[in-house]
Amino acid sequence: MNVEVRGEAKAVRDLLALGERARQLRPVANGLRRIVEDSNQRRFSSRGAGSWAPLADTTQERKAAQGKDPRVLRDTQDLYHSLTSGLEVVLGLDELRFRSSVPYARYHQYGTVNMPRRKLMELRPGERRQVTRVLSDWIGEGRT
Repeated sequence: MNVEVRGEAKAVRDLLALGERARQLRPVANGLRRIVEDSNQRRFSSRGAGSWAPLADTTQERKAAQGKDPRVLRDTQDLYHSLTSGLEVVLGLDELRFRSSVPYARYHQYGTVNMPRRKLMELRPGERRQVTRVLSDWIGEGRT
């Protein structure tokens, strides 16, 4: 009985390419950033899908007296812009992270003793599927 193996070299090349694409996410980083920024824009427009605590009366009064934007988390617009049009992409060896350039963003994301938690980034199921599709297309097929 003879056994003939065909396509072994191509299979090895394909698997190596697949592994390399999984480590090199830069080609899809901007597409993923757009998905997350759009999601963040929806969160701001909906006050965190209705989950963000309203502003304290004293905060509302201060903002009104100073002529500031009365909406939650929109005092200077810096946080909003950092999450909806200036999201930072951090590429690691085998990871891709998004973050705000505004140092105080973490206090809003997690809350403090004096500040309620207002989750800034949280993908909806449909947005998670979009991210999965982009990553699958890139890693599996090399399509951006």
